[in-house]
Amino acid sequence: EMGPTVLCPGTHNSACHEALEQVPAADRASIATLERFGAVHAVCEAGTAVLMDSRLLHCGGANLQPEAGGSRRKLLY
Repeated sequence: EMGPTVLCPGTHNSACHEALEQVPAADRASIATLERFGAVHAVCEAGTAVLMDSRLLHCGGANLQPEAGGSRRKLLY
């Protein structure tokens, strides 16, 4: 299973982006940083469309190895 996209509601503004810039690059994807910015998992039913402001802080969820229940990502161009 691919992890869901992680969204940080209310972070589509300059203040949040400036605060993120103060976090060392190596720590930006840490659990602590995600919690600081109010991260939530966008768990949706198949076929659901999520509309969001592109400035919203977001990232991909867990990408597990197949033996841990993950799957290969399919990319369409």
